[in-house]
Amino acid sequence: MKTLPLIILFSLVVSACELDSNSSKPNYKADLIGAWRTTESTSTNYLVISQESFQQSIEIDAIDCQSITTNTAYEANALNVIINNGTHEYALIDNKLIIKSNDNTSLVYERYDDAQPGICEAPELDGIWESEGDFTAMRSTFKNNQYRMYYETTELSCFKKGSEWDYIAYNGKIAIKDFEQNSEAGVYEHLFDYTFADGNLALYFIESDPNKLHPEELSIEVESSSSFCEDETSTKKIEAKIKFTSLPENLETYLENLGGDYNVFETKLTFDMDNSGSLSTKDIILGLRSEFKIKADSSLNKTTLATLSAKVVNGRSSYDYQFNLDGFTMSDNMIIFTAKAADLGWIKDVDINTPVNLDSKVMNGVRITEGEDNFRLTSQHADSYPAEKLYTSGVDISLLEDPQDDFQGGSSQEVIVDILSIEITLSE
Repeated sequence: MKTLPLIILFSLVVSACELDSNSSKPNYKADLIGAWRTTESTSTNYLVISQESFQQSIEIDAIDCQSITTNTAYEANALNVIINNGTHEYALIDNKLIIKSNDNTSLVYERYDDAQPGICEAPELDGIWESEGDFTAMRSTFKNNQYRMYYETTELSCFKKGSEWDYIAYNGKIAIKDFEQNSEAGVYEHLFDYTFADGNLALYFIESDPNKLHPEELSIEVESSSSFCEDETSTKKIEAKIKFTSLPENLETYLENLGGDYNVFETKLTFDMDNSGSLSTKDIILGLRSEFKIKADSSLNKTTLATLSAKVVNGRSSYDYQFNLDGFTMSDNMIIFTAKAADLGWIKDVDINTPVNLDSKVMNGVRITEGEDNFRLTSQHADSYPAEKLYTSGVDISLLEDPQDDFQGGSSQEVIVDILSIEITLSE
């Protein structure tokens, strides 16, 4: 009789033990599988648990659907369920599932075999829609449960992003979340019916027009987003570091200590986008303005604002359209701006040879009329690169150095606007 080698017998024994061990391992998920519901919180919540996934949702009463908040793989042991937002203690008592939340509160779920509301989704809304407002054309987008409004700026020939809200839509109804009234979580309380006709999207404000006699808004679908002022498809970013001989730690305190009624610190880095050699429409400006004034009622007013702007020039007049500035810091005698094409689209057209001008100044003023907030500038000290109202030409703007003590007005002991260098970094 032939015998198996000892090593093979040992392998067979180990394999059998492993199989027995795996078969005896408890399946803690088995008792969790199924549909669950709780009405103990301020809204109705559902759980749908399978062997592979853990899905949480909240019922949106206003439009009779459920919004999925979590849908993920999970693990379970005798005490905890582990899902993507952490480990949660649970207990099964009398056919009830008790799960502890991140804030240490607990929700008690009961098994629920009845039909659940449909999933809140309305892919037919996804896209860009254009309509005529009271004063200007508007565009709106529905995407990833965010509803955004864009307003036409004819001077810049683009649509500028305005307000945005979270929304839920289902079966011909839209509910928009109001964060102003409920800042913590928001409540879906602005309700619209919507219909489609001949390619148009008609929104009816339910509360003000229950009979749907007139649409609140009638929109036509637009194919392209190229006319938006912001370009969210671009990852282009500008970082501009402006170094001075000296800067105070706190601009507002510095300006207040100068004395007088009205003092201003201002720095502007301008990108000459059309290479015209002068300010023109669509030039980009990174700016910082700090202001101190004694108001007519003797109260003190202090403001500091860092901005990203697009210039509009109309004949002899000009003004700025402001956009979201990605970042701003001031330390170690340096001002640092960061700005993205996602916030102002033509930033993506800036390159290392784009002409720039930097102006920095401190201005002092006095009250003109007693009892009124009218002021007249009496003095200033300033520095510019390459010179006042002039732009660089054909040079690499990655690092620009300015001679020290070339400022105008004031003395070296009091001047804070003596520019030393400008460092501009472009990244994708």
